[in-house]
Amino acid sequence: MRSRLRATTPAERAAASGALVRHLFESTAWRDARVVLVFLSLPHEVDTTSLVDAAWSGGKRVLAPRIDVPSRALEPVEIKRWSDCLPGYRGILEPTGVGSVALESIDLVLVPGLAFDLTGRRLGQGGGFYDRFLARKNLAAMTCGLCFQFQVVDEVPCEPHDRRVDVLATDKRFRHCSP
Repeated sequence: MRSRLRATTPAERAAASGALVRHLFESTAWRDARVVLVFLSLPHEVDTTSLVDAAWSGGKRVLAPRIDVPSRALEPVEIKRWSDCLPGYRGILEPTGVGSVALESIDLVLVPGLAFDLTGRRLGQGGGFYDRFLARKNLAAMTCGLCFQFQVVDEVPCEPHDRRVDVLATDKRFRHCSP
C-alpha cells in the first residue's frame, strides 16, 4: 500500500483529495462537528489542507495531533493558523502551542491509515498512536477514516488493541462502517 500511495501522481492525489473533501462536507458528521481533530497530511496521503481551511472558515475549532514520543501518546492541540505548526515527529506538521484539549469537547476525529476495510478496521503506520488515543476513556467523538478508494480492502488484520473507525470518507463516497 505504501508503494501504491507513493506511485500516485500529485495530480491524481489532488483530484482524489478534492472528491473526498466534497463527500465529507456533505456528511452530517462534518456539518454537526464544532471541534475537529485533523491529521496534518504527508505528501503521499489524502491532502487535509482544504479541510483545515474550510473548518476555520466555517467557525469550527481545529485541533491537530502532537506526538509525545517518550510516552507514545497523541495529544490534541488547537491550531488557529498554519503558522501554529512546525515539522515534528517523522517530519509531520505538529502544533507548536501548549496545552491539550479536553477529550470530551472533540466531536469528530479524522484518522489516517494505510488501509481500511468496510467494518472500520484500520492499518496504521505502526506506531499505535491513534489506537492508544482512540481508546481513551473520555473520547466519545465520531471517528472518520480518510483514504483513497484503493486503500479500502476486503479485510484488515486486527489485534485486540486496534480501534475501528465509525465512518469512512473516500474519493468515491462517504459511508458508515458495519462491524
